[in-house]
Amino acid sequence: MNDAQRTELAELLARRYRQPDRLVLLSRLGVDPEECTLGSQDPEEVAWRMVRWFEDRGRLEELARAARVGFLRRWLRRLTAVSGAGALAGLVLVFGADVFGMQARFCQLSWGQPGLSDACGAWSIGGAPTKAERLAWQSRERGSCAALRAHVAKFPRGAYRQTADARLTALQIETEETWTTREHPLELYVGRDVAPSLNRAGAEADARARAQTEADRLCKSFAATGLSRLRLARTVVVRMQCDAVKGGQICGLEGQAVCAIKVRGQLQHERCAEPNAP
Repeated sequence: MNDAQRTELAELLARRYRQPDRLVLLSRLGVDPEECTLGSQDPEEVAWRMVRWFEDRGRLEELARAARVGFLRRWLRRLTAVSGAGALAGLVLVFGADVFGMQARFCQLSWGQPGLSDACGAWSIGGAPTKAERLAWQSRERGSCAALRAHVAKFPRGAYRQTADARLTALQIETEETWTTREHPLELYVGRDVAPSLNRAGAEADARARAQTEADRLCKSFAATGLSRLRLARTVVVRMQCDAVKGGQICGLEGQAVCAIKVRGQLQHERCAEPNAP
């Protein structure tokens, strides 16, 4: 029961009940008035002490139902005394006691919706949700188990609690294959034991080409299993060393072979099926 409902219940007890009527109500619920109200005579203070006393003991819904039924009984007694409308009084009593599930049928009538259902929820009759819960249920993410858990946490005694619990119990785990890109740097060395090139530019180009070939060879080891795939291999030159020799220039280099690989993984998702419209 939220703050608005507690306030509404306290106002009903304070304004629609006289002190003797409140004592009779507590007696029907098997509660010592002195223990519950601490002897106070102020209507609003007594009402709020009753609300807090029953809430602390997890019986607030019981108090709310008894207060509404008691109010209907007293109203019907006055109506019957004035007009002799016994049939109407009986009908309202049957409705108040929810015989044959009349409250739920009334709250689910097609006309006046969703206002009629919201009103039923505000009075906690017919198993109808409050307006706040109805809007929260309709706006949640469909199929999301986390959204269902959040709804239950916010409305632990809500009208959709059983539906949410059933869907959470029947949740399914779906597994999705994922590939994550990572880079692994390896030391790279290219020597100068090759035939000379005619000039410095050609010698450097030759060293870079040999470095790329070596990087490709080193990075292939990451694709040896099905758990990873080689995306590309690139070279990073840290130092280029060139010498003039008979016949031209030769170059070698030191650097890194950077292996960009894609690693396979699994990502699990919870799915709570929704066979029915909310």
